[in-house]
Amino acid sequence: MSKSVKIVIISLMVVILGVLIGVCIKLNSGKTTNNNSTNDNGNQNGNVLDDQNNPTTYDITYVKVDVKNLKVSKKKSDDLTNKIDIIQIFFHDNEILDSGELQIYGKNNNSVPVDYKAELILYDKDGYVIDYISSSKIVLANHEFAISLNLSSTVKYASYALEYEANKVNSEYIMFNDIKHTSAEADDYNNILIKFKNTASEVIDSISFSCLLYKDGELVGASSTFNSGVRPSETAESTCYTSYYKIDFNQYKVILSSAYNYTNETSKW
Repeated sequence: MSKSVKIVIISLMVVILGVLIGVCIKLNSGKTTNNNSTNDNGNQNGNVLDDQNNPTTYDITYVKVDVKNLKVSKKKSDDLTNKIDIIQIFFHDNEILDSGELQIYGKNNNSVPVDYKAELILYDKDGYVIDYISSSKIVLANHEFAISLNLSSTVKYASYALEYEANKVNSEYIMFNDIKHTSAEADDYNNILIKFKNTASEVIDSISFSCLLYKDGELVGASSTFNSGVRPSETAESTCYTSYYKIDFNQYKVILSSAYNYTNETSKW
């Protein structure tokens, strides 16, 4: 074999080897790209692992709570928290907001007002906390209350639990225990319209009534209102928007849950 033929053969072998190396590099590069894509998709909802093959993990637009199997516990055990009674808990779909709502009906048995806080904690399949939804309300001494949690979280969760606590209200709050509603009636959409008068000598910075909903004497739901800046002797209106939910009720009860003036002028809204 001549020297020139040998050179041609060696050159062809080098070219073929180069092509094979290039193909291998391209294939490896494609695998790396796919891995990155999976990680991005798996972490797009609050850094939650992608558990699409786990049948106990839900991928929905909001949290749905089975109240019959809901685990409820105190976040801490102290004198104030121990005197909070959770009477009943409801879950309802909120058609207006396309969300779910957890409604808690309870009573503050303390002789002092408390800052009540409820928190729904969401866990992944390994038991790690991935999100939480909370709501709080200042509740008058020895008063019943209703509080709602908007369950709009879209993380993929495997389980959930409810915790609550009660904290001391500082002396900058002046509480009004005796504000009463003067009338309450349901409109054509079953929203409950409440009228009340500020009989206190101070402006009411915040006031909340709770509406308890009954069907033939059985408690089936709860809702609450909020008003602010009600002047002394002023008559105001407030509404429990019960038409947001699919609640069949034919009776209701209105109770005062919270009313106060916050004396720290620099922090007022």
